[in-house]
Amino acid sequence: NDIAASRDLSKEVTQKMFDALTKGQDTPQPSITPEQLAHAVTDSIAGMDGVDQDALGKLGLALEEFMQRTLEHAQEKQDAEQEQ
Repeated sequence: NDIAASRDLSKEVTQKMFDALTKGQDTPQPSITPEQLAHAVTDSIAGMDGVDQDALGKLGLALEEFMQRTLEHAQEKQDAEQEQ
C-alpha cells in the first residue's frame, strides 16, 4: 500500500530529523529553535533533483517566521493565563 509506505517513510525521516536536532540533549523536553527546524526541513530536500534553491530559501524563511510567531503567540497566551 502506497499510503502506508509513505507514512512509514515520513515517520522515519521525521525521527531522523528529531534525533539530529536533539543530539546531545538528554532531557524530557529538548530545545529546538525555529531556525534549526526550518533548516532541518529545507536541508532534507535541498539535494533533490529539480529543487529551486531560491524558492527553497524562501520556504525556509517562511517556516522559520511561522514557527517563531506561533511560539510567541503561545507564550503570550500562557503569560495572559498566568496573570488571571
